[in-house]
Amino acid sequence: MAKLPRARGGRGRAVSLPARAACNLSRALVVLFGISLITFVISHVIGDPLAVLLPLDAPQATRAVYRHEMGFDQPVGIQYLRFAADVVRGRFGDSFLVKKPALALITERIPRTLLLAAAGMGVALAVAFPLGILAGARRRSFADSASIVLAVAGAAIPIYWLGLMLQILLGVHLHWLPPSGYGSWRHLVLPAFSLGVFLAPVTMRLVRSGMIEALAQDYVRTARAKGMPEGAVLLRHALRNMLIPVLTVLGLQFGQLMGGAIITETVFSWPGVASLVVQAIQNSDFPVTQAAVMTLAVIILSVNLTVDTLVGALDPRTRA
Repeated sequence: MAKLPRARGGRGRAVSLPARAACNLSRALVVLFGISLITFVISHVIGDPLAVLLPLDAPQATRAVYRHEMGFDQPVGIQYLRFAADVVRGRFGDSFLVKKPALALITERIPRTLLLAAAGMGVALAVAFPLGILAGARRRSFADSASIVLAVAGAAIPIYWLGLMLQILLGVHLHWLPPSGYGSWRHLVLPAFSLGVFLAPVTMRLVRSGMIEALAQDYVRTARAKGMPEGAVLLRHALRNMLIPVLTVLGLQFGQLMGGAIITETVFSWPGVASLVVQAIQNSDFPVTQAAVMTLAVIILSVNLTVDTLVGALDPRTRA
């Protein structure tokens, strides 16, 4: 009997994890190239660094000497190539304001930003998973309706407004927690909670929808027919099979989490990257601005690559 021709348009062949990682790495390098180009262009548009380095009445001859020493008198293409070469070597130059290596200033503060982001992620998961599982397991109940209301309210509240309200209520009036600053774990509670509320609504809605879809599958009906307790059905079967889309979305939302962390740092005077970057932008401090943007881009891309690799390892179907 003659074999039928293979239908076109179906799913492709599964690729190995190393091949998938290599493909993702090549895409990440392209993204980094685009980010470096945008960062270079924007940093040269926001202002003239000589306005910070020299007094307003400095003669034009002095300005010309500084421009030549800093390479600003060269064509824009040559300046970008020099910038890209320095980025590859991890060299961003010295800060115009504090006369220290820009990358050293960023690496000194980035652990505090990552600590705040990790704490906010922990708060979001601690809130989103129980409420999402409860809402999905008891669909159209009061708990489901209440979780939807909380999700909509949490998504509608601006993160800076929530931070200010928490400062006023818990920090100023009740004196339960420090309203701002950095030091002990008590200083981390309010900014981490604000950041967690910022991320929790999307995660909770995703957990709820994934739980509803998983509970409608045949393997859940089979587990219930065998007399398995409802808690075991939810945790051992439904929850494990809906973690992959949640993990994917959490990886994609890490960039938003870092952006929310920067806003939260400003509200709570958390000494992370935010204040340094804001000061650098206001003073046209190119090296610090470029070092901060590129460092955060590398961290976000690394997290996305890690999540994509984990998803491919957990579910071979995604490696098609």
